Amino acid sequence: MENLGRHLEEEAGPEARRVVMEGIERLPKSAGSKEVALWVKGAVGRLDALLDEETRGRVMGLCGLDCAAVNDRAVAAAVGRRGKYGSPEEYLEAEERKPRRGTRFRRDGDVYYQWYTPRLWGRPMRCYCSLLRGQPEGVEASLTYCKCSVAFVRTVWERVLEEPVDVRVLESAVSGSDECMFEIRRRG
Repeated sequence: MENLGRHLEEEAGPEARRVVMEGIERLPKSAGSKEVALWVKGAVGRLDALLDEETRGRVMGLCGLDCAAVNDRAVAAAVGRRGKYGSPEEYLEAEERKPRRGTRFRRDGDVYYQWYTPRLWGRPMRCYCSLLRGQPEGVEASLTYCKCSVAFVRTVWERVLEEPVDVRVLESAVSGSDECMFEIRRRG
């Protein structure tokens, strides 16, 4: 959450940080996952009300890059799986044929679709992100939050394919869908 505040200030100034981060000082370090998720939901609601879509995307995208750096083992694991195959195409075929638990993958030319279903993961949850994992059932968060995941997913696929990609979130488990759906486009 510190990174959110920092990126808000970098991209939109100290007043934006103050408004969006309102109440963070009252959230104890020992807060449970439900409390954290509800505060984050509120912060993203304030972000939506305050900033234009482009700025919100930059702020959350920077958070996603931070997350990818912190969770480099997950990124490295995807790169490691890719390394077991002779070509990117063989890897993509394997991902489509035998996806990992809680995921699905489909190709349509140079456009790929990847689904994550957090409820089917080893331990069912609303979101893979620790900040929204405890979001109560029936509570929806803004899709803006998932711009963070867009940057994370882009980082994974760019490292796996060793080329630039564009990523969009189409559905989100924290915004009313049963799963998260990303569109990945090779720029090549």
